[in-house]
Amino acid sequence: MRGLVILIALCGSAGANPRSWSEPQFEPNVKAVLADHFPGAKITSIDTDAYRIAPAHGDVLEIRFAKAHAECRDAWSDCEAAVARVVRALDESVHPGTLQVGQLRVVLRATGKIEEVRRRTPRVTTRPFSSDAAWMLAADMPDLVRLDITPDQLKLTAANAWKTAIAASKPTDVVTAEAGPFIVYQNDYAPSALQFPALLEAAVRAKHPDAKGHLLVVCPEENIVLYTIGGAAQVKELREAAASGNHKSQIPLSTAVMEWRDGSWHELH
Repeated sequence: MRGLVILIALCGSAGANPRSWSEPQFEPNVKAVLADHFPGAKITSIDTDAYRIAPAHGDVLEIRFAKAHAECRDAWSDCEAAVARVVRALDESVHPGTLQVGQLRVVLRATGKIEEVRRRTPRVTTRPFSSDAAWMLAADMPDLVRLDITPDQLKLTAANAWKTAIAASKPTDVVTAEAGPFIVYQNDYAPSALQFPALLEAAVRAKHPDAKGHLLVVCPEENIVLYTIGGAAQVKELREAAASGNHKSQIPLSTAVMEWRDGSWHELH
């Protein structure tokens, strides 16, 4: 039997009979949710917020609740829904249905996460980006982002698959907030905005018309981009912010500060 790890879970709602959630009750409640969802399966904790599901018949599954646990700590009243999202994401991954061209997206993921996916499936399509992250073809599904995607699954050439995925990932608004000298863009597909540097540069210049230098970005988490226009001082500040955010994150991505120059991204060392 093979193991399957669910890497990203999104969206959902609570069940009809919500449990009482708290820090001490998180693990026993998660195990109870999994036992209800997989009758007869053996549920064991294998790591912090990670569980193995061993059914009487079929594949052994592994599922992680780190992101859900972090959401629960912010609001225990929403915990039932957060856990339910992860379980639904597991169902979608095991029974994904027919992949559609309209689901194609491009995402940026840490090289470590990409290797984790590669260990479980050969269906991985990447393009290089930085020393610690790469672009991946992905599929947008209701409760997860699938990372086991190749162009041949959709009968597309590699060039057409990337073109389609990038076009579908174009954001309409790349400003969520301002944090000191930086603009913050937060979205499940936020790093995909780096495929459209003109949008990022226009957003900075709209707020700081006198900014001098090159467009600078960093993606400390899978759903956050910090960016500005500037020089060495701003590079230092971005690097420090990224290191702090990446260390604390449940979904860390990259600490590489990238500069848009001469029509391409360059990693600054």
